[in-house]
Amino acid sequence: EGPLTTEFEKQIANLVGAKYAVATTSGTAAIFLALKALGIGQGDEVIIPDLTFIATANAVELSGAKPVLVDVNPVDLAISVDAIKKAITSKTKAIVPVHVTGRGADMAAILELTKKHDLSVVEDAAEALTSKQGNQYLGTFGDFGCFSFSANKTISTGQGGMIVTNNDEIFAKLRPLKDQGRPTRGTGGDDLHNTVGYNFRM
Repeated sequence: EGPLTTEFEKQIANLVGAKYAVATTSGTAAIFLALKALGIGQGDEVIIPDLTFIATANAVELSGAKPVLVDVNPVDLAISVDAIKKAITSKTKAIVPVHVTGRGADMAAILELTKKHDLSVVEDAAEALTSKQGNQYLGTFGDFGCFSFSANKTISTGQGGMIVTNNDEIFAKLRPLKDQGRPTRGTGGDDLHNTVGYNFRM
């Protein structure tokens, strides 16, 4: 990770119209870090569709929260809003809609629901880079949007992922979380580690 990654972050942010972008090791790591930045963990529940790659559920599990599987719509294979409504409990903290092969979940209905129940939204847009809903890019509707750059995605870096957000406060938590608790690029030795972080640099 270095100047080229920084430039890549800027280009992805500009491409989808997001304020910030943070590169990670994978799309799975991106979803995990987004959930951690939102403070989601042990004892929480996160609703995800039952038609998705296992990475979506694994990222929730990695955060310490419980993945709650709900049905998808048979027509577009996106998460069912009616199924989400039935699955919300007092432990529900977030919804991770998955935009399967670039086909967007019903983000207007999901955002209306999450506003009503004070829930966060982390979009799994791993397969939806540059796909739009209306005039807005998928991945920019929720608190976070997470993309993947593995070999079979829209563009590939071999492995890799990206988180985009427009929220200043939760963006400030992402860099320390992905880089050993350091808010800026480390020196390799003389660094302060004021918070817990991990090694999910690209």
